[in-house]
Amino acid sequence: MIKINKKPTPDFLSKWITEYVSKHSTNPIYDDLMGPTKLKLREILYEEQLGLCCYCCRKLNYPYTHSDDSHIEHFKPKGNLKYSSLSLEYTNLHLSCSGYRNQKDCCGHKKKDWFDEELTISPLEDNVDNLFEYSIDGHIMAASNNKRAISTIDNLDLDSFNLQRQRKTAIYVSGLFDDDFDEDKREMIIDEYSSEIDDVLKSFCNAVLYCVKNNV
Repeated sequence: MIKINKKPTPDFLSKWITEYVSKHSTNPIYDDLMGPTKLKLREILYEEQLGLCCYCCRKLNYPYTHSDDSHIEHFKPKGNLKYSSLSLEYTNLHLSCSGYRNQKDCCGHKKKDWFDEELTISPLEDNVDNLFEYSIDGHIMAASNNKRAISTIDNLDLDSFNLQRQRKTAIYVSGLFDDDFDEDKREMIIDEYSSEIDDVLKSFCNAVLYCVKNNV
C-alpha cells in the first residue's frame, strides 16, 4: 500500500449529484451511478492512483480496456448501514483490483463489508508506507508487529499466494539480483520504480523499493 494523494471531488461528480437532487428531490446513492458518469469516475480514480490498486499496488488495466480487472471500492463499506451515507463521498472512493485473474481473492472484494475504525489502514494515511515490510520472496508483513497492519493484511488477504508470487516476480525482475548490481544500479532501480511512465507507476513498486532500499 502506498499513500494516495486524494484530490477534491471532481466537478462532474458534484454536478451529477446536484442534477440528480434537482430532478428526483432526494439524494442519490451509489447504485444510481451508472453509464458514462460511473466510467468517468473510474478513470479519474485510476489516474489519481497512478494506475495501481489502492491496496496491493498491483498494476491495473485502464477501465474498460482489454481486461476489466478493477472495481470502485468503498473504504468505509456502503453495505454497512453506519457508512451508507458515504457511498458517494469522494474521499471514501478508491479503485481496487479484482484479484488474480478476477478471482476476487484479495483487496476490496476480500474486504467486503469489513471495517474497523481502529484497525483498518487507509491508503490516504501519510505514514502508510512505513507500516508494512516485504521479503524478497514476496511476502508482506506488519512493520514492528503493528496491530493495524496485521489486521489489514489478514482481512484483505494481502499476503495471498497469488500476491506473494507476483510480488516475488516483480522483485526479481527489477535487477536487484543481477550480477552487476552495485550502488549505481541500486540508484537506477530506485529511480525507475519511483517514477511514473505515462502517469503510471510500476506494478508492486512499493515492494521492490522496500527490498532495494533496505538491502533485503
